[in-house]
Amino acid sequence: RRYQLKQLALEIYDVHNNGTFIAFTNRFQSEEVLHSLLNSTLPNSILKSGTSTNYDRFLKGLRTRITNMWVQGKMSNFDFLMHLNSFAGRSYNDLTQYPVFPWVIADYESE
Repeated sequence: RRYQLKQLALEIYDVHNNGTFIAFTNRFQSEEVLHSLLNSTLPNSILKSGTSTNYDRFLKGLRTRITNMWVQGKMSNFDFLMHLNSFAGRSYNDLTQYPVFPWVIADYESE
């Protein structure tokens, strides 16, 4: 995650979808912690084994599943936009990277 426009942070979500945002003083520290987390056997982890390849594969699969859920109408527009913001590195936990939403400039249902 970016913090103050630099890749210095990690954001970790628990099983209840609560996010914890941790900012480090340099990128080396954040990468070291991420590497340690990915290589640890954690209870309830969504990753089966701890390699960055599996993490990248997991994120690609997650993006695909979320997009398919939205296309099939199983996810609201708001939830889909929140996921897109998250994939883009945006978070409520960093004011410089706050989530963005499009303006609705027309009413397509009224006549």
